[in-house]
Amino acid sequence: MRGYEWGTGTVRCGYCNGRGHNITSCPEVDKAVSRVLKKIQNDPSYVPQWGENMALREIKRREERRAKQKAATRKKPKCSFCGSLNHKRNKCTNLKKFKSRLHRANRKWRAAFVSHMNVNGFGIGSLVSVPRGLVEHWAEEGTTTGIIVGYNKEKLNLFCTLPDAGEYHSEPSIEVLCEGKVINIPVNRLVGIFDEEIVGKMHHWNHYRIESLGKSQAEISEEFYESDGDAPLKWFLGKISTKQKIWFHIDKLVRRWLR
Repeated sequence: MRGYEWGTGTVRCGYCNGRGHNITSCPEVDKAVSRVLKKIQNDPSYVPQWGENMALREIKRREERRAKQKAATRKKPKCSFCGSLNHKRNKCTNLKKFKSRLHRANRKWRAAFVSHMNVNGFGIGSLVSVPRGLVEHWAEEGTTTGIIVGYNKEKLNLFCTLPDAGEYHSEPSIEVLCEGKVINIPVNRLVGIFDEEIVGKMHHWNHYRIESLGKSQAEISEEFYESDGDAPLKWFLGKISTKQKIWFHIDKLVRRWLR
């Protein structure tokens, strides 16, 4: 899912340029303020430098935020999934029921996806023609042969067919072993007759198309079809709410795959 993939990036601090935090929690801000206050105490005429002024402004903003938090009236907690005031998200029976529906629907979708790939000649073990530009970025022309060794499970869920290409949208891809390296190739680069109700919107690329050279339908383990433990779906279930605009499309999509 796009939102899950965006969230795995590491933030960089605008003050110290360090990774893993931003200026609101940067420990270097406190140290800088401590140093500049000592300078001013020793020399009242001292004029803080640009970085020192930045740290002073951030400390002021922190104090203002703390003051607002203390002054804010505490609201009665409510469920962030269904909006009920009688329970929190971790006790929501509606969310548990939706999770069960989602996992069952996703299992059926994955089964349909595997079957569709087999029909189009892109099953596990199939030989494919791969443009060299996907193997070596500086390669200009020509093709080489690869073999499909797997499907990228983290990108394989029914949300690739969402009509809205927002943060919950997924882009299915296959894993191809080619010249000693495994490369991920989006399904919309594959040449075939694909059902967009299964694989999502197919954009017709002008370059780097993948063609099947020899069909194969190797067995896939039962574990592949299960959704428990999928990091993107876990992220999704921790974020989705019935109050979001996209909820109508998500609920409709899940129920369609349960028919």
